[in-house]
Amino acid sequence: MANMTHLMATQGAPEAKQSLTDIVVESVPLKNGTLTPRKPLSFTPFRSPSGEYLHIKNDALDISLMMHTWEELQESIGEYIAIMWEHYAEVDDEKLTPQAKDIKDNLQKCFEVQH
Repeated sequence: MANMTHLMATQGAPEAKQSLTDIVVESVPLKNGTLTPRKPLSFTPFRSPSGEYLHIKNDALDISLMMHTWEELQESIGEYIAIMWEHYAEVDDEKLTPQAKDIKDNLQKCFEVQH
């Protein structure tokens, strides 16, 4: 999807062999604004035990994605963060479980909305 999220790779662009360079999140478009990290946010992909998938994970934000290629991870992380923001950060606390409130708090500590 074009213009879904602004991401960049550190240490150069990924090569055909699925480079494991970090994926850095600079901004994430929302329906009514843009999320920007309060401090640099990056994900370091690692290979699944089978070697078939690349995986990124952030326990504090409850993010765990697995894709076949680095490019798929890069494209998907912004979409995933936008969905997480909509389903946690924009929801009233009384509608959230304690674990969901923790995720909401962590998202709000990590990102700010630019309108």
